[in-house]
Amino acid sequence: MTLPTLDTERLILRPRVRDDLEACLAMDRAPGVVRWVPGPWHDPIAHRAFVEARLAAVFPDGLGYWTVVERAARDRFLGWVLLIPVDGIGPEIEIGWRLRPEVWGRGVATEAAARLIAHAEALEIDQVIADIHADNAASRRVAAKIGMVEESPVERDGHAGFRYVARLSPRPTAHRPARRALPEGRRDGEKGVPEAPIRTPSGGAAAARLMRPSSSVWFQSAPPARGRRECCR
Repeated sequence: MTLPTLDTERLILRPRVRDDLEACLAMDRAPGVVRWVPGPWHDPIAHRAFVEARLAAVFPDGLGYWTVVERAARDRFLGWVLLIPVDGIGPEIEIGWRLRPEVWGRGVATEAAARLIAHAEALEIDQVIADIHADNAASRRVAAKIGMVEESPVERDGHAGFRYVARLSPRPTAHRPARRALPEGRRDGEKGVPEAPIRTPSGGAAAARLMRPSSSVWFQSAPPARGRRECCR
């Protein structure tokens, strides 16, 4: 299964590609975009290397990054959203978003993230998480609007935050029972469940434990590094 193109009333979410690199870098440099996200944003070389590594990463079927554009202006990059294994290895699945400041306050993050929640249900994923910086009020509102519930405090890179969880209810079919939680690193043969650490064309799993997204939650953290994340605005 390749990463599908998804759509909403106003938006198209298409698989993020290497041609989006410069737009991603420019967005990260805009004032306020990575305010709540520790990372290599002030080091141009490390910043580029981080984004390039994420663009090259291979995620489990149906999971990855999507570039967000408007139906009415499909050549205009608005930002990205993601649905990937936490830290690249799971077993939990995280959601994240990052958008250009010009589109903040228009409901774009909520609309795009809600579409990813529906996509996660279609993949029969049991739950989706987002760890959000305590002071990131905008992303915490987005999480609540898409049905995520604040469950517990978390700490990342010395910063306090909260874990938000969406527990999904995929519909069982006549041929497939309802999903159950799986042990770490295991899958039951059904699509949409991470089977192993993500891998990049140039190396092993350690190189692919990239940071978490940023545009929705908290972290788009430092350069590609073990156990780091890249999430949200």
